[in-house]
Amino acid sequence: MKSRNLIYWLIIAFSISAMGQVRVSGSFQTSVYSFERPDAVQQGDFYQALRLKMFSNSYPQFALNTYLRVAKQGNASWNERLYNLYADWKDAKNVVQVRLGRQFVYKGVINGTMDGALVSASPLKNLKIGAFLGVEAPFNREMRLVSTDSSAVGGFLAYRFSRKLAVDLSYFQRQRNSLNIWHLAGAALHGEVRKDLFYQVQIDHNMETEKLQGMRYRLNYYMNKWSFTGEYDFQRPRVWEDSYFRIFSSSREYQQYRGAVTYDL
Repeated sequence: MKSRNLIYWLIIAFSISAMGQVRVSGSFQTSVYSFERPDAVQQGDFYQALRLKMFSNSYPQFALNTYLRVAKQGNASWNERLYNLYADWKDAKNVVQVRLGRQFVYKGVINGTMDGALVSASPLKNLKIGAFLGVEAPFNREMRLVSTDSSAVGGFLAYRFSRKLAVDLSYFQRQRNSLNIWHLAGAALHGEVRKDLFYQVQIDHNMETEKLQGMRYRLNYYMNKWSFTGEYDFQRPRVWEDSYFRIFSSSREYQQYRGAVTYDL
């Protein structure tokens, strides 16, 4: 099954070469670790990562991006992780953008690595809208698609009224076996109160429990080489918090106050 899916990915990757002269950029990183475990057993780990971007001179609006990693940890079998592999297309005026494939999506309450299509557009100067339709990526980022009884759908809208006020709205729904496992709506306000003073207000609402899921208030002030930050966070437990490389659970409700002072040398 993994070999078949890998063939599918390679067909997509090499099909771009039919569009004319292809330009490729990327990086190739090898890491080797050797250490002694607490049980006095020596272990060596090997990691190989590949990041590529391919596009054709004949069709500069179309590109293919991928990042994958293979690893051998101790005596365990080889394993591979496909963090992203997506085709990216923009129209000549940069009004419409379409991404198809495995991608990390972070648009308001839409948060996670998923397999599907993300369509975004800027029909007006200060307006951006978009929608996502697909499925969750496998938990361990394998080169395969999850079963079709899983689905993920979301949408977002962002509009900037002025430098002082911008509004972001987002919606996200995930289903498994025809049951909702995640159903969120979110809103955010952000802008510049006055010169060098910026604010952010974000509220997430859980539509399954009809309760507040989380909120954030943040202020940033910049003065010459100094910057000052104050933030308050409230968060109820989530099913999963998803980052680019890993998934981790957040099992407890928490409140958090944070502050920082930075000086740029």
